[in-house]
Amino acid sequence: MVLRLLFVLALIAGAIEATAQSSAAEFFDIGYSYQTGEGVERDEKRALTYYAEALSENPDLFAPLYNTGLIYHDQGEYTRAQNYFIKAAKASSSLGDDAAQYEAMARNGLGTCYQQQGNYENAEKQFDIARRMQSDFVEAHYNYINILVRDERLEEATAALKMAESMAPSDRYEKFKGLLLAKQKKEHMGSMGGAGGLLVFILLVLAYGMYLRRAKRR
Repeated sequence: MVLRLLFVLALIAGAIEATAQSSAAEFFDIGYSYQTGEGVERDEKRALTYYAEALSENPDLFAPLYNTGLIYHDQGEYTRAQNYFIKAAKASSSLGDDAAQYEAMARNGLGTCYQQQGNYENAEKQFDIARRMQSDFVEAHYNYINILVRDERLEEATAALKMAESMAPSDRYEKFKGLLLAKQKKEHMGSMGGAGGLLVFILLVLAYGMYLRRAKRR
């Protein structure tokens, strides 16, 4: 699975609401610096500490919730990350016109946690919600198609790929085109092989019957 959650970090820096307490915003800014290594040595442990401080001031701030989820995901702690992405998805409702965009990001992150835990059904559900909430969200489209291809659901994957190329064009989908073509050819050859095998069996049965009839005549 390819995961590119960190590409949205730059967006998160401005996601704290204007009504948030200034101390929470300051804690977030410091944590963000440690998470990204901007002006300081990158230190995710310290970033988590400052994000926790920001959340102690306001537990419903999307930015520190989401970024905390990203860090735990990066560390392979998917259950922890999952909890923060769920909280972030709920907190996104306070972000006005950008609420759908940020909720989609949180749900995509949640989907990757489920996928890493082998819960593909819930992963698919979250990716589907994310791609529909934010139609130009390449990452969500990619992850959704990836699940369908994994499950050999070729028709659904082909339809999802068509939608992705229309709503969120990206060269990242190219790998799916080759995979789908190969799987469809394999499926087609398999069906042909099955029909051919049945035909050969019928011919052999008929030939054996003719042999028995001739043998009796002798």
